[in-house]
Amino acid sequence: MKLKAKEWLVLRATCESLTIGDIIEKTGLKPYTVTRILNRLRGRVFMGFQPDYRKMGLLPVAIIAQFNRIDLPPFTIADRRLYSISKKEELELITAVPPEGDIDLYLSLISGEPKYVVHGYEHLFWRPNNAKLTLYLEAKRELAPMLSRINVVLESYMKKAPKTAPVEKVTIDEIDLKILEEKQEYAFKKLREISRSIGISHQVLSYHFRRHVRSLWVGNRIGLYLDANATPFKVYIFEGRDAPALARTLVELPYFHGALVEEEKVCIIAQPSDHVRKYLNEIIRELDVYMPFGELTMELKMKRKIPGYIRFFREGEWVLPVEEYLKAERS
Repeated sequence: MKLKAKEWLVLRATCESLTIGDIIEKTGLKPYTVTRILNRLRGRVFMGFQPDYRKMGLLPVAIIAQFNRIDLPPFTIADRRLYSISKKEELELITAVPPEGDIDLYLSLISGEPKYVVHGYEHLFWRPNNAKLTLYLEAKRELAPMLSRINVVLESYMKKAPKTAPVEKVTIDEIDLKILEEKQEYAFKKLREISRSIGISHQVLSYHFRRHVRSLWVGNRIGLYLDANATPFKVYIFEGRDAPALARTLVELPYFHGALVEEEKVCIIAQPSDHVRKYLNEIIRELDVYMPFGELTMELKMKRKIPGYIRFFREGEWVLPVEEYLKAERS
């Protein structure tokens, strides 16, 4: 993907900015310049408010299962068909954010026994403002991987333990969730615009954003994608002692979009070039990791959605509506 220098400057600031005013302050660009660049980028780059799901009482999970055409349970984010060179069976990647206390219940609703589950105690995503392995080439208007620094960055993450401990929950309500749904679609959607669309006053929304929603924010997720026909999406499941450090390292490369990290298991979604794939194969030979499914290629058709939070939140608690789901499946 081609990016002009000022577009790259704005994107780097975007991932750590709650408002357009923050971007203006960080970049030093004029307000109308930032607004024009954001409007231009919005058509080809995803920029969404990323909450800390665990503070909400939810836990991201990635599930490898036998491919099935039935509808998936509530709290599912995406369902992607997978292809493997080494395995003939048809697989799918299911990503979801069910209530942390209902993970087993969610898994029981999936048709067939899940083949593999990664619990996202750490939810990583590419952050252009501090991605140590991403280099912007202004002359080419492209991002390039800094492969020569991988071992240095990898070593720095080897001593960092996965964040599996419980986290302090943030008190939220239906109004907070309405704001969150809108902001996850586009991080800079104004509260006045949200007010008009959902029929709640700007004053009330502003209060809830300051008191609750803001404390859930871990940054804005930047979805910078290549042409999937030329550079397909890959799914990497790594298991082993060095898997968490490897995941933290790889998401600092351009087009390594995100990862879920457990104690010794990770799931990474990326669009690596052939050169990066070759380099990755060389690196993992030296690490305590293995790939139980080999390299998986994701289908081009991607169904991704923001969870319908309000439907599953009742009287301050998350509810996994099992009976409603089963009834819908039978009908």
